[in-house]
Amino acid sequence: MKVHVTEPGNDIWHVFSFKLLKEGLYLEGKEAKCAFDLQNKEDAIRYLPFQKVTKEANMSAEEIESLTECYVVSKDKTWTYIKTHEDMCGLYFYKKEA
Repeated sequence: MKVHVTEPGNDIWHVFSFKLLKEGLYLEGKEAKCAFDLQNKEDAIRYLPFQKVTKEANMSAEEIESLTECYVVSKDKTWTYIKTHEDMCGLYFYKKEA
């Protein structure tokens, strides 16, 4: 039986770690970090699990690396960047195709 990200105890980033998206639709690791740094982060939303959601601009992947886990979503919801709490999973970057 395949585990899905909606089951209790799973994080949304498991859509990437469980390879539920086709290969090539998202970036991992250093490529994800570079793609994130190229994005317009004005009014991007940063979510830290178990903390409040905040809006922040000009965040870099380097700044996020010091956090345990972090999700950043663009204002228009076209891209997301995820830093997981698992060293062996992530970084992940997904951008909606035009």
